[in-house]
Amino acid sequence: MSNLTNFTHDQGVPFSRTLTLSQDGSPIDLTGYTFVGKYGRPGKDAVDGAITLSIVDAAAGTVLMEIAATAAMT
Repeated sequence: MSNLTNFTHDQGVPFSRTLTLSQDGSPIDLTGYTFVGKYGRPGKDAVDGAITLSIVDAAAGTVLMEIAATAAMT
């Protein structure tokens, strides 16, 4: 099962969330995985910026998602 979550934040303010990836209630082991993140506005083809995704605890399935305060949408 997958979930889609939209996050909203103010431009010029740092943004971070810790995510736990799980399946059927159990954490997904992220050992050996890497992540790439991008963000943009709905209906716009261009990518506005990058999201930094860092594995916090691979065995527990936790990932830190961050957008720098300097990131700006054009």
